[in-house]
Amino acid sequence: MAILRRSLQGPISKSARKAAPSPPTLWQTLARGEVSRMISLTLDEDTAVLLGYEPIYLDGRIVGQTSSCTFGYRIGKPVGPGRSREPLRSGAR
Repeated sequence: MAILRRSLQGPISKSARKAAPSPPTLWQTLARGEVSRMISLTLDEDTAVLLGYEPIYLDGRIVGQTSSCTFGYRIGKPVGPGRSREPLRSGAR
């Protein structure tokens, strides 16, 4: 709430900006050996309608959740970005 109130009162001062820690960038995270858990899904069924927050299954168990979904007109399939709880290899089904 303090951040919201401060932004409504006007711009944040330079000293307040310097005091706030910034989140690590993707490159810093990968350099530490961590793995990105953001994934992009495409569905084989063209008529599927995704709304977001659907569970992501792999080998019969839930490994993550979609964050939102849309139809990818260039590829002609539904597309859904999501997050996994564990590292997944590219092309996993």
